Amino acid sequence: MFSVVKSDKVNFSTFSKSYRRRFPFRLATTSFIYPDHILPNAMRLAPYLDEMELILFESKNLPDREEISDLSALQDKQGLSYNVHLPLDIFLGHPSDKTREEGIAAVHEVVTLTGRLTPSTYTLHYVCGDDCYEKNLSLWQRRIAQSTENILKMGIKPGLISVETLNYPLTWVEDIINDLGLSICLDLGHISLGGGDPLYYLDKYLEKTAIIHLYGVYQGRDHLGLDVLDEAALANWLRLLKEYPGTVSIEVFSFHHLQTSLEVLEKLWEKV
Repeated sequence: MFSVVKSDKVNFSTFSKSYRRRFPFRLATTSFIYPDHILPNAMRLAPYLDEMELILFESKNLPDREEISDLSALQDKQGLSYNVHLPLDIFLGHPSDKTREEGIAAVHEVVTLTGRLTPSTYTLHYVCGDDCYEKNLSLWQRRIAQSTENILKMGIKPGLISVETLNYPLTWVEDIINDLGLSICLDLGHISLGGGDPLYYLDKYLEKTAIIHLYGVYQGRDHLGLDVLDEAALANWLRLLKEYPGTVSIEVFSFHHLQTSLEVLEKLWEKV
């Protein structure tokens, strides 16, 4: 899950240079870089990045149609693209029929609301709680698959849904992803925190990956700037992205963490 790291000072600074079209991938960040609503964040970020990750934390607190219309106008004017992180309160593998149905309906509502933005991907959490461990795993997998099939019946293309790596092995849902033709969201921070090797995941799954969440992890804290990462390890990850055409989202939540991340990314990219 997200743990938003707040900056000590309210900062409405801008960048000294643009990073648009600097990489083979679309460079993105979150819609919470500035302490403001989504649209003002998009307006401030559009001149500098290729894409913005619209993070919708709660299914009951979505942008209204006017805000989506304004985001669409900004897209037309400045070429900013979007990806959508589906709400975190969606539990497609929950034992309760009602809870699963609410999650399916929430996905449908978000896809309908944001469709005019033509998002590059819709990132989805397959939340794993007490209902999915040990003897419950196969039942949870069955419910996840069925819920996803019901979502796909609504008309969304399977490849537009990217399943995010969370606090369990991706192999638990890999067959579902492959059987239904879904994409993957490689969250390298989640992988690191879980004791996995991001380089292994990048090497194995990059071809099916629609979006990468990239940020710093240090002493159990996540969503920090890339400056806290080991440069050699980060450089190895970046080497695999030399021809990657998807999205790399610097998933941080302050101007400071984004600025330091962009500086590190630019410096290392010139060396790999």
